Amino acid sequence: MNPGLTTDEQQRLVTRLFEDDKFEPFDFIAGPQAETGALLIHGFTGSPAELRPLGQALHSHGIDAHGMLVPGMARDMVRLNAMTQETWEAAARAAWAPIRARYRHAILLGYSMGGALALELAAWRSPDQLILLAPFTHIADRLAWLLPVLRFVRREYRPFDGLDPADSDVRKFFEDTLPGIDMDDPDLLRDVVQQSVIRMDVIHELRKLGRRAEKLAKRVTAPTLVVQGRQDRIVRPRDTDHLVARLNGPVEYRKIEGDHMLPFDAWAAESAVVRDLVLQAVAELAPAHP
Repeated sequence: MNPGLTTDEQQRLVTRLFEDDKFEPFDFIAGPQAETGALLIHGFTGSPAELRPLGQALHSHGIDAHGMLVPGMARDMVRLNAMTQETWEAAARAAWAPIRARYRHAILLGYSMGGALALELAAWRSPDQLILLAPFTHIADRLAWLLPVLRFVRREYRPFDGLDPADSDVRKFFEDTLPGIDMDDPDLLRDVVQQSVIRMDVIHELRKLGRRAEKLAKRVTAPTLVVQGRQDRIVRPRDTDHLVARLNGPVEYRKIEGDHMLPFDAWAAESAVVRDLVLQAVAELAPAHP
């Protein structure tokens, strides 16, 4: 969840935060003859780690699961402030095209920002099953409509300004969203809070991505499962309601108790519900049913 960085000191921080292989792309291969494959796309400032549990669950049901790394995230976060909507969409297409071509059945799963990318891909080359978890379309801020102008006035956004690194709730949040972080290092959280900077230009690119995804939704005809947390303050339920109404294929829309952290293991109740809903949605495409 740590935003983009540029200085030498910040690059060293990225290396420390994302040194574990869990933050890298994954390929869980069920077998050489697998006929069903899935592409999983994580969220903004996230990493494949947040979708690894779902990838493992799909793999256990005989589905090849491939988790991509969105450019500018995790170990690549030193480039986040140079990212554009086009860069993200091109990377997603490059990941999706071989999966759509290789497998008899192809599943597309996107979480948050990854949901916006998944919508663009589904409108381009339709999956056999689309799964959207808290899909991003709008920035949940009443001033978001000012971004085209505001980005020329306020150049940077510091998401953790004002947080106290010594606060137990702050420590728990980073421990849950960055599994493996060294909580015994007194300087690490301070560095995360002080050095995390996102350029407003990148927030504007994220806004453009969400708006485009919403427009393309009417071209999506694939069977779709949408899961939304009722208490989500990052992707607002009312925005997801509007998105679901635009989809042109069969839709199962499930609102569950929970906030935005739907697939994270640290939010066990929500992630268990999400896993079960995902496995139910792909049951007909899965060759194995343990």
